[in-house]
Amino acid sequence: MGAVPETVEVQIEIDSKNKKVIATAMGNSELRTKDLRIMDLTSDELLSIVALSFKKDKNFIHLVAKNDFINVFSCHDVKKYLLGMIKTEKNPVRVIDNEGTIKLQLNDAIVKETNVQTIKQEISNIIQQLTTFGDAGALVPDIFIINGAKIIDMTGLVQESQVFAVVDIEVGNLLPSDKIIVIATKKS
Repeated sequence: MGAVPETVEVQIEIDSKNKKVIATAMGNSELRTKDLRIMDLTSDELLSIVALSFKKDKNFIHLVAKNDFINVFSCHDVKKYLLGMIKTEKNPVRVIDNEGTIKLQLNDAIVKETNVQTIKQEISNIIQQLTTFGDAGALVPDIFIINGAKIIDMTGLVQESQVFAVVDIEVGNLLPSDKIIVIATKKS
């Protein structure tokens, strides 16, 4: 429908009860107005934008993953309660493109750089680590895969087999050494 292929993001939901698969794709059209003089920002400029988003000093923010189009920054955040006796640790994440647009922000996430050969093993480890259990049973974490400029949102998937089926489709025609970024957070 006129979207630039590198900008297409697909969100997949599987409704096992009604036996439905719903895939929603969104992307930027080629016709969008853009100032052609906008250049890719430097690492320091991107860090400044992310620091403003985190409301933290630049020194506490780290680049944890990167490809040609996307940068992933994280900031280890520790909050103490009851005179420091109780503390909570979070790992907030910001995904920002080279032009300075924040594409994704998560309050507590794990970020892994991997490739086509090891992506399933990494996702399996993440699922074991972040799966929670509720009234309906196991809750698979929310997973995002970044391939080039594309962010694949798999938050609507509820089973590990569904996640792997989407991974097979998304990385099926990539080279074994192509870099992929996996971001996951506990289902809320």
